[in-house]
Amino acid sequence: MAKRHSLGKGLRTEQLRGLAEELHSIRDYPPIVSKGDGRYEGAILGFVKGLRLSARIIYYLREQLSDMNYEISWGHLLNDSEASCSPECDIIIHKKGHLRQWNGSKDPIMNFCFGHENSLTDGVKNT
Repeated sequence: MAKRHSLGKGLRTEQLRGLAEELHSIRDYPPIVSKGDGRYEGAILGFVKGLRLSARIIYYLREQLSDMNYEISWGHLLNDSEASCSPECDIIIHKKGHLRQWNGSKDPIMNFCFGHENSLTDGVKNT
C-alpha cells in the first residue's frame, strides 16, 4: 500500500522549501565591496541578504502563528525602564500591541515596532 502524504504538513513546509531554494541561489551572488578607488564589485549588499532572510522568516511565522494571539514584528524590545534590550533589531514574537510603530501600515515587513520585554511569549523569554 502506498504511503499517504499529509496535506497539512506539505502546506506548512511549502514556504520553507521555497526559502531554502532562494537562499541557495542568493549565496552564489558575491557581496558588494569597495575596491578603494571609488569602484565597487559584487552583486548584492550583505545586509540586504539578511533583511530578505528576516522578511521571509517573518512571513512564515505570521502565517504559522496566525491563529494565536501574537504578532510577529521586526523591531526592538524595551525593558521596564523603556531602555532597549539590544542594540540590534530582531524578529520578535509578542502579544498583540506595541508602544510605537515606525515605517508601516498594514502588515509590511518594515512595520518596525518597539515592544515591551514583558510582552514576549513565554517560550521566547530568557533565551
